[in-house]
Amino acid sequence: MDLRRGFLSGAAPTLLAGALALAGCGGAKRATPDACIRAFDAAMRGGDTGKAAALFAYDQWSADNSTDWDTYARGQREAICGKLREAKAAQLQAWRAAYLQASYQPALASIAGEWAQLALSGPRGSIPVRLRQSEGEWLIYSIGALQAGQ
Repeated sequence: MDLRRGFLSGAAPTLLAGALALAGCGGAKRATPDACIRAFDAAMRGGDTGKAAALFAYDQWSADNSTDWDTYARGQREAICGKLREAKAAQLQAWRAAYLQASYQPALASIAGEWAQLALSGPRGSIPVRLRQSEGEWLIYSIGALQAGQ
């Protein structure tokens, strides 16, 4: 028996599953506003605030709130967005207990062009969520007072 053939045929399902899982971590989870907020909710419930923070629209928020964002080199913009993402993960970690206690459930999104809105509702009230579509994926622009860049 050819060991390479045996290895490859046995490894193929595992490699395929891994590739599909990696693909799912990208735009597939953010193909709709509802999918994006479900991914956010799953990350928060699972304690992965870094993953939840990765679902925010830092680049778009920065472009909207800076008069010269487009003049920065791509590497500078990526570094700034990385710092914003780190800060957001820490902010979400601090907010996580309250989020879990509130038992939020997302409503269906209302879409208007590149923007979507929905509410996260719980027994104590609801908070508005705004999402923005960019390059075929939906990202969170704000959740209540938590904006992407703040």
